[in-house]
Amino acid sequence: MTASATYGLTKGERLHLRDEISQIFSEGKAFVIYPLRVVYLLHDEEREAQSAMLVSVAKKRFRRAVRRNRVKRLVRESFRLHKHMLNDVLREHQFHASIAFMVVTDELPDYRAVEKAMIRSLMRIAERVALIVKEKGAETCV
Repeated sequence: MTASATYGLTKGERLHLRDEISQIFSEGKAFVIYPLRVVYLLHDEEREAQSAMLVSVAKKRFRRAVRRNRVKRLVRESFRLHKHMLNDVLREHQFHASIAFMVVTDELPDYRAVEKAMIRSLMRIAERVALIVKEKGAETCV
């Protein structure tokens, strides 16, 4: 973690524009790490934040709003505490990421399960960034 790591979740780190959200789901890459389905899109143009996120919990899975909000709160909190792992890599390689987290379980997950999935998800995206940079480096050498 860098010395300048902040643990807040600013408005710039929350996806809210309809065009950006539809772009993630149409052009993004997806994977599942239970209990989360993650859809992400990497950008190399300048954005307000290194990584921006949104959380979606289906009403079909959690009928009561209290439970949906609880799950969203768990995911947001986990992202807030661990985003520095991804942001350090993104900043180093001058990338920006838009990430959508969707909950795919029917039971209320505990924080440990969400945190474990969040860490693995952020590390997988960071590995993808490193792979893209490595491929670009190989292309410029040829």
